[in-house]
Amino acid sequence: MNADFPTSWLPPDLGTDLSSLDAIMAAMAARKERLTALPVQRIIDALDATSKEWLQPDDPRRDKMVAAISAATGVSPQMVAISIRLEMESSLGPHLLAALKNEIGNPSYLDLFAPNTLLAGETLALGPNLVGGIVSSNIPALPHLTVMRSLLVKAPCVVKSSKDEPLFLPAYLQSLWEVDPEVGGCAAAVSFGREQTELLDTFLDAIDFLIAYGGLDAIAGLRKKWPESSRTLYHGHKLGFGIVTAEALGTDLMDLAAKIAWDVVLFDQEACLAPHVVFVEASRTDTQSLGEKVAAAMEKLAAELPPAKRSLSARLAVRQELDSLAALDQTAKVCPAGSFENGVVVVQEADTFHPSPLGRFVRLVPVRSLDAALELVRPLQGLLQNASIACPDESRRRHIATALAREGVARVCPPGNMGTPSMMWHHDGFPCISKMLTFCDWETGVHHQD
Repeated sequence: MNADFPTSWLPPDLGTDLSSLDAIMAAMAARKERLTALPVQRIIDALDATSKEWLQPDDPRRDKMVAAISAATGVSPQMVAISIRLEMESSLGPHLLAALKNEIGNPSYLDLFAPNTLLAGETLALGPNLVGGIVSSNIPALPHLTVMRSLLVKAPCVVKSSKDEPLFLPAYLQSLWEVDPEVGGCAAAVSFGREQTELLDTFLDAIDFLIAYGGLDAIAGLRKKWPESSRTLYHGHKLGFGIVTAEALGTDLMDLAAKIAWDVVLFDQEACLAPHVVFVEASRTDTQSLGEKVAAAMEKLAAELPPAKRSLSARLAVRQELDSLAALDQTAKVCPAGSFENGVVVVQEADTFHPSPLGRFVRLVPVRSLDAALELVRPLQGLLQNASIACPDESRRRHIATALAREGVARVCPPGNMGTPSMMWHHDGFPCISKMLTFCDWETGVHHQD
C-alpha cells in the first residue's frame, strides 16, 4: 500500500492516547453533542466546500491520490479520476439540500422544532448517536457517501474502509477537517480485516446505526451479527439491466450504442448500477446490428478510459463464459470491443437472466415483447436495482417504468445515466437519510401557513 497516504484517520483533536478501537468509538460517540449544536446549513456548507476542493483542476494532492488508488486496485488512473469527479459533482451543496428536502421535507427539523405545514404543530428530527459504516472498494470515492449521509443527520460516524482500497476515505476526511474542523472532527476512518472478528464485534457494539456495503457473503456474515432492522441500511449485491424498445431502434443507433457502452464501461462495470443484460425488442439480426455498434463504442471508450487490470480468476471467468458459449450456443454472436480485454458484447437469445462475469461484458438479448423481458427478470426480485429504458414514446416509457417498479427495480433512467444517480435517489429503494432519523411531532393545534 502507498506509504504516502494513511489507511485510517482520526480527528487531530481527538487525542493521542486512544490505543484501542473501544476508546476510539467512545470518543467519537461523545462528539454527538458537538454535531447537534451545529446548524445543518453549516454541515452542508462544509461538505460542499470539500467537494469543491476535490474538483479543483491541477490539484497535486488529488493527482497523487489518483495514482495511489490506481496502483492499489488496478483501476486505471483515468477511471479513478473520473470516479472522483462524478462523485464530487453529485455531492455539492444544492444536491445535499435537495436530498434533505426530498426525504424529510423541511431541513430545519434537524436543527430544532420547526413548523410543519402538514401538521398542526412542529417537528424535530434526531439522528443516531454514532453511525458505523462498512464500505466496499468497487467504486473509487464512493465511501464518502456514508460520511455525508451521517453528518447530514448530525450523527458522528466511524467508517471501516475496505482493505482493498483504504486510501481515499482518510484523504477525504483530512480535507473535510481542513475545511471545517468542527464538522470534520465528527468523522473517522478505521481499517482492519474481516478476519479480525473481535475488532468487528467491538465496532458493532459501539454503534446504534449500521450502513454496510458488500457482496453476498459479507452481508450475510454481518446479518448474523447485526440482524436487519430499522437501524440498518445494507447495500448488498444487486443487478442492473437495460431495455431497448422497437421504437428506440428507429432513432440514432450510434448515439444509443454509445450510451449503452458508457453504462457498461463506467467503473469497469463493477457498480451494482451497471447493466449485465440489455433486452432488445427486435429480431436477432437487428439486435446484432446494435451489438456491433455497442462493441465499437466500447472500443473507443477503452482508449479514453482503459480497463482495469483484472485478477487471473476474473480473466478466467470471462474466458470460461466465452468457452461455454462456443460449446452450448452456436448461434450466439460474440463482438469484442477491439480486444477481449477492452470488453465483450454477446448477442444471444436466452430463457434465463445470465449475470455477466463483469470486466465490461454485456449481453444483448432479443425479446419478442416487454412481457418476455419481465418474465426473465421476475425470478430476480430482491436483487434488481437499476434499469435503463430506451423508448421515445412517453406513454409506453411510463408503462415500462411502472412495470419494472412492481418487479422490484429501485431506479429507472435513460441509457447513459445508469452509473450516475443523483443524491436524491432512494438507494436500493430506501429513503437512506430519513431511515436514519427518529421524529418527534409537537402537536400545538396551530396550523402553520407557508
